Amino acid sequence: MRNRIACKSCSTLNPQYKLNCSSCNSILRNRVVNIDFWQTVWGLIDSPVQAYLKIIQSEHKNYLFFISILAGLNFWLDSLLLKNVLSVEFSSGNSLVSFALSLFAISFYIILFSVISKYLFRFLKSDTRIKDNLSIYFYALIPQLVLLPILFIIEFAIFGKYWLSFNPSPFILKPMIAYVLGGLEGILFFGSLILTIIAIYTQTKLKIFSILFAVVLNAGIIYLMLIL
Repeated sequence: MRNRIACKSCSTLNPQYKLNCSSCNSILRNRVVNIDFWQTVWGLIDSPVQAYLKIIQSEHKNYLFFISILAGLNFWLDSLLLKNVLSVEFSSGNSLVSFALSLFAISFYIILFSVISKYLFRFLKSDTRIKDNLSIYFYALIPQLVLLPILFIIEFAIFGKYWLSFNPSPFILKPMIAYVLGGLEGILFFGSLILTIIAIYTQTKLKIFSILFAVVLNAGIIYLMLIL
């Protein structure tokens, strides 16, 4: 196994999520019961691999429901922004239904990738759990989610309802400001891509694979933004 912990008592190699050695039952590491949200957010900036290890080793994957709701909202808003930039028409139907669909789509997509990851990583000699993969993928969205309220308030204060519509597009009303704000959204998305690469690397210890798999995962998110 690539992502392993060697037992100090019997030298057995164990998956990094294990607390006790599968051979002699010795303690392998410090116990992590809960995820400290703000400490984890800072850790993802300061030392992302160690932060991801704590997420993987935590017994309770707390805050996932809260993060998934924010992810659905961010996915919905970013899909409108992306369609605005690319001049792709979108439905002007019920916003609540559109948000609910976005929440379901991003959650189902990440769950699906978490399941695929477990078996693909196992093929690559990395033993992982679905709940750990799910957690690290959702926490990779943190750069976008932490700044979501601030950015949206600024965007809505400047453009009002036109930030979310084509009537007219904010890129026609105030193009320079609109592209700056859109660029900030793009930088945050890129930050999430980098964190996804690090998350996959933490699980597999394979650099090139981590980059390629993270790009595929995020490309799928962009595709979903365009079709929903």
